[in-house]
Amino acid sequence: MNWLENKKVLVVDDTTICNELTVWQLKSMWIPNNNITVVTNWLDAVEAVRNATSWKMFDIILMDIKMPWMNGIQTANQILALCWDKPPIVALTANRYALDDPEAEVFSKMTLKPVDKKVLAAIIAALTADSEDNI
Repeated sequence: MNWLENKKVLVVDDTTICNELTVWQLKSMWIPNNNITVVTNWLDAVEAVRNATSWKMFDIILMDIKMPWMNGIQTANQILALCWDKPPIVALTANRYALDDPEAEVFSKMTLKPVDKKVLAAIIAALTADSEDNI
């Protein structure tokens, strides 16, 4: 059994093709479709976290940095303010210079889009690994 298949992932990106690619990559890592929640804006991201039940809390959040109205940094801050058990949030960006933004320290990890599947799998494994996962 692949231990990634039990992970619950929130994908936040305002671009449809980026969402489709990310979901495809996650499913190819054996993460089932019903463990993947996709939203396209900051408000839906905050609501998804707010409405998550204990059994559906997200193990990891993959978030675009550049979104309209509220960017990924602001959205990540909103989400972390809601959670006492803070999920890791990974910034996905097409902008190389965004990696140098000091405000981006809110993210657990940052990587450039398009994300290589092996890189994404390694990030998810590193940020969600705990003793129960490897049993």
